[in-house]
Amino acid sequence: MRVIDPQGRIVFEGGIDDRPTNRPEDLDGATNFVRAALTDMEAGRPVQTRFAQPYGCSIKYPETVEG
Repeated sequence: MRVIDPQGRIVFEGGIDDRPTNRPEDLDGATNFVRAALTDMEAGRPVQTRFAQPYGCSIKYPETVEG
């Protein structure tokens, strides 16, 4: 996930939260880094957590086919 400020700068990049799980019940009490970054931006503060280790599977791109 990336959060970009109005000037086009990346102010946060990484995992959405601190719980690498796909089970909603495991998210109770998790730190949501994206929400925190947006809150900091809206309050005019520097984003406190600028990077969080991403988790999950990577994005796969198909091979380019020349035609």
